[in-house]
Amino acid sequence: MILDIVKIGNSKGVRLPKSLLDGITSSKVIAERKGDLIILRPSDPRDGWEKQIKKVLAEEKNRDAGNLPEFEEITNEFDEEEWTW
Repeated sequence: MILDIVKIGNSKGVRLPKSLLDGITSSKVIAERKGDLIILRPSDPRDGWEKQIKKVLAEEKNRDAGNLPEFEEITNEFDEEEWTW
């Protein structure tokens, strides 16, 4: 993706398209320069995790974890043979 460098006040900047920022929950980033590269990463890599975990738990709240037929179909010799202790 090629982006234009634009004047912003007395500085210069790059406008990031919405499609590039979709899914980013943090309002701050850390910018690092490595040679010709500029690397942007979240200031807190775990930002938003609590909200996402609570959402998953709420969605799975009524699911019966003991009733997973897809795992009942999986068998192997190890489970079928008598074990030697």
